[in-house]
Amino acid sequence: MAEEIIYEELEEQTDEQNQEYQQIEANEFDPNEQGSLDPEESAPVCQSCNMMFHTWSGYEYHILKVHLQYKPFKCAICPTEGYHTELEGRHHMNTMHPSMSMSPVGHLSW
Repeated sequence: MAEEIIYEELEEQTDEQNQEYQQIEANEFDPNEQGSLDPEESAPVCQSCNMMFHTWSGYEYHILKVHLQYKPFKCAICPTEGYHTELEGRHHMNTMHPSMSMSPVGHLSW
């Protein structure tokens, strides 16, 4: 009984997070969405956390890394670890698995 309640709560949390991520994906880059800025008008501001950025590329990096937690680079040795950039993944490999040779596959799953 307790396990079912915990499982249902986890499902609800996961559903809420998925809806939030989908909303961010749908709205963050929509120029017609209230609060979004024309790249020529002024600095971009994250609609989710109100953080201001100097560049649009910094803003996009922030959305992917912080709000969507996009980590396409995976370590085959530590499968729970994920990295946003190839550089972060290579740093992990060099510090945690220095004797392993890297063999990139797909999104550089080593």
